[in-house]
Amino acid sequence: MEEKNVKYFLENWENYNDIEKQEFLRKIKQTNFMDDIEIHKKVDEIEEYFKNCKIKKNEKKLKWRNQYLNSGKLLYFLIFLILFSITYIYKSAIFNGSTIFNEDNIELATGVYEVGKNLLKDSLKEEKSNENTDFSNVEEDSVGQNSKADLVKIEKNNPSFGKQLNLLDKPEKNRYIGYFFDSKTLDNIQKYNISSIAINFSMNEKYGIGSSNFGAYWIGNLYFDEEKTQEILVKDGWKSSRVTINGKEIEIDKNNFLYTFKKGENIIEVDFLNNWHTTDFYVQVRDVVKKYTLDEVKNKIGNKDYQIWYVGGYETGNNDYSVDLSLMLPQKDTLIVLSSYNKVKWNLTNVSDKIIGIVYDGLEVNTDKKVPLYIVDKIGYAYKTEELKPLNELFNKKLGKGISDYTVDYNLTKNVVPQKKYQ
Repeated sequence: MEEKNVKYFLENWENYNDIEKQEFLRKIKQTNFMDDIEIHKKVDEIEEYFKNCKIKKNEKKLKWRNQYLNSGKLLYFLIFLILFSITYIYKSAIFNGSTIFNEDNIELATGVYEVGKNLLKDSLKEEKSNENTDFSNVEEDSVGQNSKADLVKIEKNNPSFGKQLNLLDKPEKNRYIGYFFDSKTLDNIQKYNISSIAINFSMNEKYGIGSSNFGAYWIGNLYFDEEKTQEILVKDGWKSSRVTINGKEIEIDKNNFLYTFKKGENIIEVDFLNNWHTTDFYVQVRDVVKKYTLDEVKNKIGNKDYQIWYVGGYETGNNDYSVDLSLMLPQKDTLIVLSSYNKVKWNLTNVSDKIIGIVYDGLEVNTDKKVPLYIVDKIGYAYKTEELKPLNELFNKKLGKGISDYTVDYNLTKNVVPQKKYQ
């Protein structure tokens, strides 16, 4: 769980529905964030809100029950009056010397009278008993639960969204079709021909759909000339998703795994339901590439005299996870290092002969000129100038050189590299 999401929620919790509030509280209690006094106080405040909701709901139930009991008392009293009237008529007839009533009828009428009287007495006892009942432990329904169940579901062995929604179009070779919809209404299902499976936006609507109700179905047609093993990366989080390849559901127990595709056509399907204020998801299929350490990168480069340009951020502001970097012309050989907290797709333009390599941690790197690429996991990242010091020390230690110039930004989108000189 990311600290920024925790703080954002605690500052804006009143804007979320009650199911989101409860789900977030459940997860935050399982983290170390509860050690923070201010966060703990805020969590207590939200729990007090739910406690008040419960009290109000139980008060409403108690009021309804009392109204019901009062209605029952009135009904019993009316029955008593009717039976009493009948009994009175019978007794009056006997008293006046009528011969149409005998002793059996008098006994029956008297019994009916007693029944009506006892019904009224029991009703009054029940009402008094309920007035003294403690309803504090009455179990309530989930506060704010949606009245309409999800119209599409991700459950083991049930059909893909494509079959559930009758979305039967087939994409072109090595392309995808994406269908986006409101999972609560299934209104206005939108179709897009796209090059990858990725969706990334916060809070506001995208494609006319709110984030917490955003649903999607992607289908891809991946073609290989021979049997080939690929690496598949899946972005996980506050959502439910399912990946199916060639009709078989894939068990995903980590964010990246290897899969061997058969020769020829392979159909990949992805079902996705979001349940959070941000929509943040991708499934990336890429070639299996060697992972390097910084020590190995140093050995690859050799004893060249070069400088380091660093580009860092927290995440991308683009919907498809891309970051577009336009390079300035370096005056000497340059090694570029790219890293971010959330993995992104790095697109570099104006790559010159002076670029001797690109070290990156992310989904992929695309360049307009071929250069050596070195993927290094867990480099670390910085999106503010004051956060560069640990990275600079790491590069000095492992590469023998520190950062010369840099570009950092929280939300990377389209950036010029470099923007500033370091120290």
